Amino acid sequence: MSSQGNQRFGELSELDPAPSGLDVPSALAVPISIPPNLSSTGSSSSTVWGMRVQPPPFPASALPESESVVTALRAENRFENFVLWAIGLVQRGFRWVGGMFGIGFLLAWLATVPILQLMTLGYFVEVTRRVIRTGRLRDGFIGSNHGWTICKWLFGLAITWLPLMAVSRMRYDAWLIAPNSETYASWLVWEYLVFGLTVVHWVGVGLTGGQLRHFFWPLLVPWYLVTGLLKRTLSISWLQLLVEQTVGVVFPKSTAAYYRSVPLSNWFVPAVLWRHVRQGTLLSESSDRFWVWVAALRPGYYLRNGLGAFAGLMIWFVGPTLWFLIATRAANPAAEGLGFFLGLMHLFLALQYYPLVHCRFCETGRWRSYWQWRQAACRYWYSPLRLCLAATMSLILTFPLWLTRIAMIPYELWWLLSGIYVVLLGPVWLTWGWAWHHAATRTQPTTWLWGLSWMPIFWALVIGQVIFTLVSIYTSWQGVFNILLHPTFNFPSPFSPNA
Repeated sequence: MSSQGNQRFGELSELDPAPSGLDVPSALAVPISIPPNLSSTGSSSSTVWGMRVQPPPFPASALPESESVVTALRAENRFENFVLWAIGLVQRGFRWVGGMFGIGFLLAWLATVPILQLMTLGYFVEVTRRVIRTGRLRDGFIGSNHGWTICKWLFGLAITWLPLMAVSRMRYDAWLIAPNSETYASWLVWEYLVFGLTVVHWVGVGLTGGQLRHFFWPLLVPWYLVTGLLKRTLSISWLQLLVEQTVGVVFPKSTAAYYRSVPLSNWFVPAVLWRHVRQGTLLSESSDRFWVWVAALRPGYYLRNGLGAFAGLMIWFVGPTLWFLIATRAANPAAEGLGFFLGLMHLFLALQYYPLVHCRFCETGRWRSYWQWRQAACRYWYSPLRLCLAATMSLILTFPLWLTRIAMIPYELWWLLSGIYVVLLGPVWLTWGWAWHHAATRTQPTTWLWGLSWMPIFWALVIGQVIFTLVSIYTSWQGVFNILLHPTFNFPSPFSPNA
């Protein structure tokens, strides 16, 4: 290999020999890397045209070269990285809040639909289960990513509905002033036209992916035209150099990202539709995207959880309901008093043990957990303080829910009542899951003195629930059946008599 290298080097020297008598300054004698096949000896230095070639020097720092370069880049972009991090943090927080609002809206709507309302119950079973497993309250906020899609659609539909509302209002005012005038007729035509355009706009947005920018693509056209013209202007060599030397020094990443072109298929809905039409994927892709999103919600899983929770509710609260029914329909005062007393005792035991067996059901996922009341009751001695705190949250947050059962509201507003339930019952079952996690993970129970000191408080909280339930029998329009729809464990649903 070295002989071939010497031969090639000799040919190269004959083709372009170094000028004779030329002194190469020492300043030009820079280190030059030579491939191994051009070296005649195995030494670390050689001579080319009178220039002494030396291997590259070692870096002065002890760190590797890659790490020093990364450190320099971080130091250079430290301010920009902080700004981008702050913007990203605000964006993620806004996205999370919007996602939880969207999932809350979905739960409130599902709570008013027959059978599907069990999914709302199953969602809170999953919330309690995840908090029980980890003990972290933040793990109970499930579905923010899917809820963000719902929030985007709600916001986009609400904003794009405003032009139609304005035209409809003008048409209604014209009808009030002069029903047979030409003004009313013209506004009626405009209303039909705006309604048709709005529906077409919604269909186009749904077929192209349903992103938030797709709802406002007519407003983005002038924006992108202006920004595109500005980019072309700033692409002039001396202007681009000026931008790089001023703004680019402080925000190099943002400046480079600004010069990137945004394709029409990213925001222009007609361009996206035309691309799908040419590829033949207009309906298939949108339908696949929708069903994938529905499958990611896991409706069957939440439906099974809700069915188990509803079965447990029937097991524990059908008995007190029957006793109160017998008491209210008994002709003998003694039988009425006996039924009423037995109903109160049964209701006290049900309200005392049901949260514990329900947490056990959330932990195991097995229906027979609702019968294991002794094992569940033993967990009280492992964390009495936290369980009392969970019972306090149940008593405080469900008090407004009892007031909503005093009078019957129209079924059209039932979803609003469901929204109140979702907002108030979420913290209740988050707290129960957190308390049960500490009670289930401890290996040693607390002392008898500590447990007995909190037991009267726990019983007082249960008695408060009994009082609310007893008073609701006489104040609620549902009567005795209101026990089966206890607001702590159920939701206003079409199972109620007004459905």
